[in-house]
Amino acid sequence: MATFNTSKYSPFGKLGKDIKAGKYTSKKEPPKYIFETNQRGRKVKKLNPRWTAWSKRQKTKTNKTENKSTPTFKQSIKAGKELNKTVKASKNKPKPEVKKKDTPKTEVKKESPQTTLKIKPRKMHAIEKGNRKRFGDAHVDKLKKQYADFKAKRKKKK
Repeated sequence: MATFNTSKYSPFGKLGKDIKAGKYTSKKEPPKYIFETNQRGRKVKKLNPRWTAWSKRQKTKTNKTENKSTPTFKQSIKAGKELNKTVKASKNKPKPEVKKKDTPKTEVKKESPQTTLKIKPRKMHAIEKGNRKRFGDAHVDKLKKQYADFKAKRKKKK
């Protein structure tokens, strides 16, 4: 006996497709993922289209509520005028005068007892750190110098 999909013949077939497409959603949060069976009969986790539509609506709702909290043009003008009044009032207060001395300033540099330069430790790769620990700093420095010389000779040939 042959089987066929009756959903396209039923009056709710289009409604089922619309629900899957996310056109009809409930007010409470639907599950984010749904499990459907594929052609091989295995369960597959898919993003729920109802959830995506619901989350889009939630985002637009939050945007609308944020817009309500912003002041109107008239309110912002009024707030600006009040701000200007407070700024003008603070400018009108007399500032205390500071007396300046006419004596020339001589700068005296104090020499610190430590005049050595601080050398920052170079950032090393983990492999180089391990090699320095295993073979010692002198050996690794010698190898690095050899490699630098090799690169210089190679560059001269070209």
